[in-house]
Amino acid sequence: MNLYNCEEIKFSYTQSSIEELRDALQKKVDLDDLNQLNVGIFDFNALFESTDMRIPQVYRSKHGLKALFFPCRTTQGTVMVSNIQDGWYTLCYQLSKLISHGVYLFQLDEGRSADIMNAFFYMEGKESIYKERVVYSMTDPRWKFYQKGDKLWFENEHYYTNRVIRKRMNKEILTEYCGQLNLDIKSDDFWSINGETILFIRAHNRQA
Repeated sequence: MNLYNCEEIKFSYTQSSIEELRDALQKKVDLDDLNQLNVGIFDFNALFESTDMRIPQVYRSKHGLKALFFPCRTTQGTVMVSNIQDGWYTLCYQLSKLISHGVYLFQLDEGRSADIMNAFFYMEGKESIYKERVVYSMTDPRWKFYQKGDKLWFENEHYYTNRVIRKRMNKEILTEYCGQLNLDIKSDDFWSINGETILFIRAHNRQA
């Protein structure tokens, strides 16, 4: 399943290994029994609730929050895809404080709906030396462009001066940025899942 072909998709990437992610997620499980850590052979069928693969991530999950972690096939590191539309930003933020590398969160939108947002977020480090970068263009309801934090090495600031706000950040620019990180997100290979994965779940309620 090539998620790049979806009308809207959010995914995360970190250079940290899946083993390091497993250790970090286990710490969250140890602190809260609403969290569940499952290690095994899982794919997107175990993740998504929606049957509409144009927009597979839902606004609100009926069966708990889920995130699938799998080794990146086009460079070193780990890819994460969640079942909810914000890409499970809070989990990315929490993990960025527990692992040795930062976390990128990409939000790709082809612009076929009334509410459009193309964005990337970067989170890294502990509170005292925490680093954050945010860049997005969105409809709110008019087009709005926003950026926060220091520019990252792969960014082209020329895009951000375009007089047409929606063109300052779009799916094509995000694809280019991913390419700079060796994330070949257009390819089927990038989204291929082979071998051991992690399915992390946060239940809505404790079971009786």
